[in-house]
This record gives sequence, structure tokens and C-alpha cells, in this order.
Amino acid sequence: MITNIDIDEVVVAEAMRLSGARTKREVVDRALREMVARARRPSIRELFGIGGVDPDYDPKAPWARGHEVGQFRVEQPRAIYPAAQAPLAESVERPVKKSVKKTVRPAGQKKA
Repeated sequence: MITNIDIDEVVVAEAMRLSGARTKREVVDRALREMVARARRPSIRELFGIGGVDPDYDPKAPWARGHEVGQFRVEQPRAIYPAAQAPLAESVERPVKKSVKKTVRPAGQKKA
């Protein structure tokens, strides 16, 4: 359907930038579809009272938590892996430190 309408160019340009639409026709089409979808969506007031949390619900009640502690726990059992033995290092002969005798000189004496 071909229709001529006068739309603010600044608003159309901003809508094209935000939506990523390439043409003015595409941005107008997206805007109209969005408006129709929002109008068909039920309002929060219409949904009030449907489902939700019962006012008498007590999260600390035993029936609310399960019969046993951890009954609804979701986890994997701990994996058991065999311990790998480290390869034995070959014995390496290390040089022995030589002990150095220090001579204590009385104060004031110089080396000869």
C-alpha cells in the first residue's frame, strides 16, 4: 500500500540509527509492528492474581525446603584420580663447599 505521510526527519533518522534499519520504509514498518505487539500484550494489571507467590507461603517451612537437608542439591560427586608417581631424579653429585677459616685480627692490625 502506498501512502504519503509527513514524518519528522530527525525522529526518523534517530529511529534508523537506533534500530539499524536501512530505509525509512523499514523503520516505519518496524515501529508499526512494535506498536501492535505492545497493544496486544496483556498489561500487568490483567495478570495480577494469576500465579505468583501465595501470601501464606513460608520459605522456612520444612515442606518448602524438602524433607532432608541437601535433598535438592545439584552437584557432581568428587572425582577420584589415582595419584601419579613423580619420576625419580637421578642422584647428582654436588660439589662440596670448602670451609674457609677466618682469621680474627685485633683492631688496628692490617693485612700483611
